[in-house]
Amino acid sequence: VNVGEEKSKGLQTMIWGIVAIFVMVSIWGLVRILQSTLGIRGDEAGMRPSVPIIVPGTGQGGQSQPTIGPSNSNR
Repeated sequence: VNVGEEKSKGLQTMIWGIVAIFVMVSIWGLVRILQSTLGIRGDEAGMRPSVPIIVPGTGQGGQSQPTIGPSNSNR
């Protein structure tokens, strides 16, 4: 394999990488257009699962706290 073939192969790989990035950004833009057209907000976190809080030495292993948000006074 000579140097010219390797350069050509590398150039081809870079071109396909740029094409792939363009396709991904285009699809992302189309999804955002659909979201705004249909009135769907894409910045909402949605429902988050609760995670058990385990504090060693307290005997409270496995209590699950709700994850409502930063204004939750149960924490």
